[in-house]
Amino acid sequence: MNAHRVDKLFDLAVTHVEEHNLEFLCNQFIHSYVFVTAQQEDGSLAGAYVSSDRARKDKVFFVEIA
Repeated sequence: MNAHRVDKLFDLAVTHVEEHNLEFLCNQFIHSYVFVTAQQEDGSLAGAYVSSDRARKDKVFFVEIA
């Protein structure tokens, strides 16, 4: 119910680059507890913040849309 407050629930200023396989990424989306899209200043889609029900208390992942 608080997924829209991703900036309040997680410190988005702290970043850490991780590499995961496609299966891991798909599971984050399929089992997402947090799923929030992010827009660029021009209104286009920048990416999505996503976190599975298992990872939701530890971290949120940002998946950039190129």
